[in-house]
Amino acid sequence: MFRALVVLLEIALLVTVLQTPFAQYLFKDVQNTVTQWFITVSEIPEKRQLSVIREDANKKMGSLRPFQQNYLNEVTASRSSVSYFHHQYCKGKEINPYINGQNLSQFCSVIQQSTLLDVHS
Repeated sequence: MFRALVVLLEIALLVTVLQTPFAQYLFKDVQNTVTQWFITVSEIPEKRQLSVIREDANKKMGSLRPFQQNYLNEVTASRSSVSYFHHQYCKGKEINPYINGQNLSQFCSVIQQSTLLDVHS
């Protein structure tokens, strides 16, 4: 009987402590931290694919001017920017003011050879 009373009091104390604003804040902070870890881990394959596209483009396109290199880095910063570029300038045949001619066709080829668009489309 005494044990049951002690266990009941411990449970009541635990519930009371867990409902305090500090405990709620602590749990929310832990949840946010763990969520950010999972997001970071889930983005690793995409970042690797973007890096491969950037490296392959640099190898194939040879000598780019600094502003073209900066533009290439901006385009390969995210999956959405690569997808937009591919849709507008590779498929849509819009005129790109930064990359054109042979460099554009080589960059489009690098994008199409990657698996980045396969997952997204």
